[in-house]
Amino acid sequence: MTIYFLYLAVVILVGWYLLGDTITPRNRAICLGVTAVAVLVIMTCRYSIGYDYISYERIFTEVSAMSMGEVIATHRMEPVFFIFTKLMSMVSLNYHVFLLACNLIMVGFVFWTIYRYSPMWWVSAVLYLTLQFMPHSMNLLRQSIAASIIFASFPFLKKGKLIPYMLMVLLASSFHISAIIMIPAYFLLRAPYKLSVLATYSGIVLVAYIGFTPILRFATTYLFPQYAQYVNSSIYAGQNSFAYVMMPFAYVLGVLLAAKGLLERDKQNNALIYSSVFTFFVYLFITRMYIVERFSIYFFMFAMILLPEIIVMLTPKALPTSPTVAQKVEYKKQNENQKVVMILVVFGSIAYMLFAATTGFHKAYPYVSIFDKQNAVSNDSYFQDHTN
Repeated sequence: MTIYFLYLAVVILVGWYLLGDTITPRNRAICLGVTAVAVLVIMTCRYSIGYDYISYERIFTEVSAMSMGEVIATHRMEPVFFIFTKLMSMVSLNYHVFLLACNLIMVGFVFWTIYRYSPMWWVSAVLYLTLQFMPHSMNLLRQSIAASIIFASFPFLKKGKLIPYMLMVLLASSFHISAIIMIPAYFLLRAPYKLSVLATYSGIVLVAYIGFTPILRFATTYLFPQYAQYVNSSIYAGQNSFAYVMMPFAYVLGVLLAAKGLLERDKQNNALIYSSVFTFFVYLFITRMYIVERFSIYFFMFAMILLPEIIVMLTPKALPTSPTVAQKVEYKKQNENQKVVMILVVFGSIAYMLFAATTGFHKAYPYVSIFDKQNAVSNDSYFQDHTN
């Protein structure tokens, strides 16, 4: 955990206390660049972090032994990832060089999007770790690449640019087919923010929750047969308790309370608001089958833009040249309210990270590096330690 806390301490210290609101665009770019490099090093120098670490090492070895024609013929469902894997194996047979290349894609998409669209770079950088997007990236490699591409499609989603958005989704789906759900999600997220729409979505989710088992059977039989193996799995078909839903519930509740202000700030923020709603909806289903949580990443990553938007939305208006006492009092009150929300976001997310650490999210805790291999544990031992 030391490396994670060191990362958080430096980002918070630099972003909040040293630079704050006075940061220049140049310094902002430098800070984000340095932070991205730190993330890249942490993710690349890991050893046996993530349940799928060994699986992808095996895939890399298998693909490296195949010809390009065999790769294309064998992996038609998600071709770009396997073609990319083959190309990287032609550059180097070192697995960590392959991981570095994958991490460059993910970190590049994520931090470029933060640079362009997050109003508070350092909060987004904190959330990348604390909301488990970095641990997710160190476990579910293909899906994390797909999710980073979906995250980078944010401007197209927000502005209603259908064609470039769909092209991004198709690219993401060529890494992990589950990203295809973001095609219908485009229309759901861009719906006008109304209580009637929210009630309709909630009603549909309630019906799906009650009828989850037959719906799942249908989906894994006719739509996604490649996932049928998970339905009867003693591990993947397990259910999580409602304790895992508490954070997403708090998240969506806070966003809905801020919805009016978010829409006043930018009427196109409806997509961000609904992304929090669908994050909660997906998390709700992990109480029926925990592997469903994997679909939440496509919606949840927008929190790195949404939560900073809420904080900035609360920035008090500048005082006039000769403010009255009442204006000074109101300004102070608004300023304090903004700080309270910022503290809740930052330290609330850190509390969630601690919860994730104790429950073994993504086999990312504690961190084990390539220089500390003797501390690595097997997947079976780790899973047993965090489910008893």
